[in-house]
Amino acid sequence: MAQVSPAEVKRRLVRFKELPSLQHAYEETQLPAHQRVLYRYFGNQASDAKDVPPAVEGISLNVALVTADPGKGAPLHDHECEEIFVVMRGTFEVSFGENGEERVVLNEWDAISVPSGIHRAWPNLGPPDGRIMAILGAGTAELPRYRADYSTLPGVVKR
Repeated sequence: MAQVSPAEVKRRLVRFKELPSLQHAYEETQLPAHQRVLYRYFGNQASDAKDVPPAVEGISLNVALVTADPGKGAPLHDHECEEIFVVMRGTFEVSFGENGEERVVLNEWDAISVPSGIHRAWPNLGPPDGRIMAILGAGTAELPRYRADYSTLPGVVKR
């Protein structure tokens, strides 16, 4: 078994009340339907925003908490890695498939794992300040690949 110092373990401690919020981790967060706030715990969480780095970098997992008000959330996208969603507060609808035609409703503490290459989206169904934990596969998670084209939106992410 490898020896790790207590200091190394404590370096990986994340306290929510100390996490800065990332209002614009992605360009589409300018659109009302996709406004959400990202709290980066571990890894890059598939965002190359430089203004708010992850609390802990250099580990092989990507974990973030995302808050969203009702009707708001992530648009249809996919990743080159698996993504797990765990609802921490509220109710979220996870749609998936080529055009988001399949749907499941997740209540508090429910979870779903979406394999790589499968398009997925997730709006909050309510109440306000819904919270969903997003866990992306090991390694550096690549930026999302969207079904819609957001390239015409003005850049808001500090890269």
